[in-house]
Amino acid sequence: MRTAFLGVSNTILNKAGLDGLRSGDIITVKIIENNNGLIKASIMGRSILLKGPANLQIGQIYRVKTQWTGKTLLLNLIHNKNNASDIFGAPGQTDLGFSMLYSAAKRAALHLKNENVELLKRLLRKKGPLNEEKARLAAEAVKKGLAPEELISIIEHRSGEDRGSQEKTLLFNHLKDGNELWFIIPYSFGIDGTQLSGSLRIKKNTDSGKLTTAVIETEIDSSRLFFMISDFNSEKRRLKVFSEQPLDNSVKNKIKSGLPEILGNLSMKFDDNIIENCFRNQSLEMDFDGFSCEETSADGIEEVV
Repeated sequence: MRTAFLGVSNTILNKAGLDGLRSGDIITVKIIENNNGLIKASIMGRSILLKGPANLQIGQIYRVKTQWTGKTLLLNLIHNKNNASDIFGAPGQTDLGFSMLYSAAKRAALHLKNENVELLKRLLRKKGPLNEEKARLAAEAVKKGLAPEELISIIEHRSGEDRGSQEKTLLFNHLKDGNELWFIIPYSFGIDGTQLSGSLRIKKNTDSGKLTTAVIETEIDSSRLFFMISDFNSEKRRLKVFSEQPLDNSVKNKIKSGLPEILGNLSMKFDDNIIENCFRNQSLEMDFDGFSCEETSADGIEEVV
């Protein structure tokens, strides 16, 4: 059976009295009704409405592991098989690409209904292998009903200045899905004889009007750097630096010495441990995808009863 994950907003959780659930909890979900992915279920004795796969069977009880993404709680179905292969139905050499798309879809809280799965499968046929960044960008595009390959090409070719690319970027920034919205703003300018180009990626909570995450992606001498500020409106805001490629020690030293001066008196913690080879580095404690990080965690959390 193909399996995916369920998604439920914190507003619905609050109404059902389930707002105490935390990331990593393992709970059971009983399917009461399933109308093509619009699901009525029972969680811990409370009736609740969910979005999920159309093939979950009425009356069945599923074990899930919880994961908060913004104000949406993902309920990841625990299954012995590879979830990505189950969903995309194409085990083999492309399993890695499907696995990346599955992980990116979870982070973006993308509902993996059939039409969205087909868009992502078409992307792999057209673009070939993906890395974490392209997979996440694809998931964010599909979430807003856009063709993912077009948005990826804007970032790949730094084509944000032509009219067609500007219109596509504006469309992505304008469309809203849920109460958290990503903006992507390509830029290119010269300073002190150096040409800088890249994109500014901002995540905004549309209810509060506040920024939650900011990522400055820049390319210098064909090397890309990412400056990610997490918990943007919190006293715990933190700046972390990632590099797509290995860096010379001289470059790393310039970043480490220059950033504190640039930040000045801003209340922000700077992690001077620059992460190199940030995509596909299996030894990282944080899995970075160009938009956000997910810290690795241990399994074996007790089930919530």
